[in-house]
Amino acid sequence: PRPPAAAAPEAPAGTPAPTPTPEPVQQAALAPVAVPASQGGRIKASPIARKIAEEKGVDIAAITGTGPGGRITKSDVENFTPSPGFAVSVGRSPVVLDGSDTPLSSMRQAIARVTVRSKTEAPHYYVTHEIDMSAAMTFRRQLNEALAEEGDRVSVNDLILMALTKALIKYPKWNSFFDGDKLIGHPSINLGVAIALDEGLIVPAVIDIQNMSLVEISRAVRDLGKRARGDGGNLTQAELTQGTFGISNLGMFGTDTFSAIIVPPNAGIIAVGTVKEKPVVRDGKVVVASMMNATISADHRVGDGAEAAVFLGEFQKNLENPARLML
Repeated sequence: PRPPAAAAPEAPAGTPAPTPTPEPVQQAALAPVAVPASQGGRIKASPIARKIAEEKGVDIAAITGTGPGGRITKSDVENFTPSPGFAVSVGRSPVVLDGSDTPLSSMRQAIARVTVRSKTEAPHYYVTHEIDMSAAMTFRRQLNEALAEEGDRVSVNDLILMALTKALIKYPKWNSFFDGDKLIGHPSINLGVAIALDEGLIVPAVIDIQNMSLVEISRAVRDLGKRARGDGGNLTQAELTQGTFGISNLGMFGTDTFSAIIVPPNAGIIAVGTVKEKPVVRDGKVVVASMMNATISADHRVGDGAEAAVFLGEFQKNLENPARLML
């Protein structure tokens, strides 16, 4: 008989058993590793990435590049999401203002002297009325249609001047000035019209406006404006110094309400804003009307608030009932 097979020898104590060799495993593709794009102080980025970052107002140094060697790519910029508190670069140069001194022109110096004198000497106060200009606008349109053949045209400001002239005729106190213990009245109405020039403000007057028709006022004001701008002659000394009351209109600039400074020694000046369509209530119904704000700056030495309100109310009536302008 065959002898029994010998048993496998036991491993010596303390010797580990051999480890089985694992089956080879296919390695998964690794995701791109983000590498800082800045090396040696220079940011590595493609030209298109820089352009997009500039357009988006993003600091490209805050973006981590995923391209070769950490280069910032187009997709890096497009996919970049700023972290909370991240400041977006606006890419603008610092604004530097000219802080040098500017010498005042002779006109600017004169304006400074007159306005300081006015505010120092005349105790100003202000009253504002809202005026319905709907009828006046219709009246103006119809009048201009009738004047078209003659080549004349009436502006809203012309209507305002006529309305103010009529009010001054009725309340001549406002066509006077304070002089110590008395008010000195003027024998004529010379309405000063504020005209803005590039170099400053002047207020030449329409002399003897109380004797003019609406069309004559329109012609006189146009002529005054041309000469104030150096076109067609110079302003006279009387026009520059003999105004008896003032009017200032900023409606062409879209101004709703403002107050003007009295030209001394006048008793007041009326400031008018733009004519604007707005909803108003009439007979319990909401309708659209053309409205304008008018503010009188008055010298308290000449008249009190109630008197100025009555005077401004007369001005308002003349505009809301434009037939009164033709009387």
